[in-house]
Amino acid sequence: MNRLRDSFVRKLLTVYYASDIKKLEGLSVREGADFYHKHFRVSLRAGGEEYLIMKQYEGAAPLEWRLNNAGADTSVLDPFAFGMRLKNEDYVYFLGSGPVCDDKVASAGPGDFILLTRRLRPFAGIVADDGEGELGVPFTPERIRYSDEGLRFTDINGLCRHAPGYPFWGLYFGFGLSADDVSVIMDRYYESEGIDTSLRQGLKRRSFQEYVSLNKEACARDAERIFFG
Repeated sequence: MNRLRDSFVRKLLTVYYASDIKKLEGLSVREGADFYHKHFRVSLRAGGEEYLIMKQYEGAAPLEWRLNNAGADTSVLDPFAFGMRLKNEDYVYFLGSGPVCDDKVASAGPGDFILLTRRLRPFAGIVADDGEGELGVPFTPERIRYSDEGLRFTDINGLCRHAPGYPFWGLYFGFGLSADDVSVIMDRYYESEGIDTSLRQGLKRRSFQEYVSLNKEACARDAERIFFG
């Protein structure tokens, strides 16, 4: 795909903010064969600083685009700023964001992460709802952040059903939470869902295997020994 150049993004944002852009700084990039994300810090000539995540997708409309067009309650996600469909049929849109605060995410309590998981459930009627398990995406630095309103998602594209507990493995592999902390969060989640204690270890292992299979974690074997012996 032809990724948008920063010079073009600068022109778009000049129109959007009705202000010249003093500085456009790329903070991070995430990309794949059919998508491109870039996190920007925008310094305005008129004063002030803004953060945005630009997302470009090739092919079918991404879930976040469809949710916004459907008028769904997306308050769990960074707010939709503006978007467009290009002549080549790529989808491009911007989400209002904030600075990276991984330390604040890591210090959130188990209840905050459990609530974040539950706030995805209303999308079950919009997401292709096949398979079993809980709707979720990995809780990784590319997917969640800490805002003034607490934890929120920066990306829910790819949302689908996984084995219960799947998202929480991102806290270990992505944010570096300790095995003990992640185990506590998962146990509290299983308890809050009324899952029998005799089933929890099996679900934990199943969700772990699914996570490392889909996310290709390099240290999966070490993690498996730590969590499962």
